[in-house]
Amino acid sequence: MRVWQVFNRYRESVNGEEHAVINTHELLTERGIQSRLLLEDSNTVDGSGAKITAALGGIYNLASYRRMRKAIRADRPDLVHAHNLLPLYSPSVLKACHDESVPVIVTIHNFFLTCPVYTHFRSDQVCNSCRESSELACVTNNCRDSYLESFAYALRTWSTRVFGLYRKYADSVIALTRFAQQSLIDYGFPADQVALLPNFSPLRAPTANLAGNAYVAYAGRLNSAKGIDVLLEAAQQVDLPVKIAGDGIRNYAGTPIANVEFLGVLDREQMLDFYRGARFVVVPSRWYEMCPLVILEAMSLGLPVIASRTGGLAELVDEGGTGLLFEPGDTRELARKMRELWSDLHLCSQLGAAARRKFREAYSPETHFSALNDLYQSILGPKRL
Repeated sequence: MRVWQVFNRYRESVNGEEHAVINTHELLTERGIQSRLLLEDSNTVDGSGAKITAALGGIYNLASYRRMRKAIRADRPDLVHAHNLLPLYSPSVLKACHDESVPVIVTIHNFFLTCPVYTHFRSDQVCNSCRESSELACVTNNCRDSYLESFAYALRTWSTRVFGLYRKYADSVIALTRFAQQSLIDYGFPADQVALLPNFSPLRAPTANLAGNAYVAYAGRLNSAKGIDVLLEAAQQVDLPVKIAGDGIRNYAGTPIANVEFLGVLDREQMLDFYRGARFVVVPSRWYEMCPLVILEAMSLGLPVIASRTGGLAELVDEGGTGLLFEPGDTRELARKMRELWSDLHLCSQLGAAARRKFREAYSPETHFSALNDLYQSILGPKRL
């Protein structure tokens, strides 16, 4: 079985979406599938003019269409599993696969179909202007801090919606949560075209010993959408040690907080040690989120999670079952939940054990491969993996 994973890397450092793509590629390879990674890199786009050109090219890149057809003819896959295609691939590769009679599945990792900047987040709060009115709101709100870039992004999202290339040429699209699944159906995808398949974590390690663990953990980008400022304000209300791992420290480490330690970007082995030393993990996001790997990684080690009640997070974290939830941006409620979980080791251990069980049932490599196998086979028919 030959499967291509097609992904346009982002300009930022490696993020959760790229990790999810690599995890999928490695999982298939481990299970004997001939998986091939086809990558474009947005870091090759330099300068405002090039960014605008790339954004407009993301509407329909004829060169990418031709390259994909040529690649298929040279080394034909059985199936193409596409991920982010913007800006350098564009939806044209879906039509190329269709024209070469190669079935395509697309995992939708973010909100690019309904938000020109992918996040539904602006001015430190959730924003649905483009979804509720039109993509022109991206321009009037100058969401890219450049009217030309904002126009290019808005035009790309508008054309994607109007021409419906994802609906026409993807045999199936994958949503990572029920929240995202409903969003895609509301966008116009037939319900039977939208499959529900969460991310998974490949972490394999013994359950963490919560009794001996000495800090609250945060892992992820350090920005307003991720709610890092919410955590920092809550940390000042509690006398608990907090350790923060992720990119963007220079924006938040200017004023030291006595009980907060910034660790910077950690590699995989360092991240494993980081998780295993934590009592629990906090995910204080303001934006909708999809299916962040940090939650799945924490659950795989038996760590409970305190998360904001937004987007798909409430599906991943069961209130009082595998963790605790709080209202996005509510620092007092977050501080209270942090104190509650820290002071009750029995509750912490109970939630952590339930998180580990839920991980095995829903987010383990074995569970994910079985579901992905079923989806591939439903697209391919009688051909087996």
